[in-house]
Amino acid sequence: MGRKFKKTLGKSKKGDLFKPPKHKDLARIVTFRSIRGAEEACKKLENLFKHARSKERKLTILWATQYAANRARAGAKNPKFSPSTKKKWKEIAEIYEEASDWMQEHYP
Repeated sequence: MGRKFKKTLGKSKKGDLFKPPKHKDLARIVTFRSIRGAEEACKKLENLFKHARSKERKLTILWATQYAANRARAGAKNPKFSPSTKKKWKEIAEIYEEASDWMQEHYP
């Protein structure tokens, strides 16, 4: 029989670029697939931000939005992407950046 391997859910392997998401509910909302998807995700994040009960939760949502903008901006610099794909990623980064700026203005 073969050896059994442990599942390493929740742990990143050494050398992985990104860690697994700490807030899975926010990670399910954020998307980079399309510009329209990013706009819808920002609406959901802004709605969650408006109705958050604590300052800590609002700050978590703000950080998740800013992190999404940073990841999209990093994706736009990927040399393997075509110019049209890079342009799409830059637009997605701007969408998340605008949402993050709005949240920063309304953060108590």
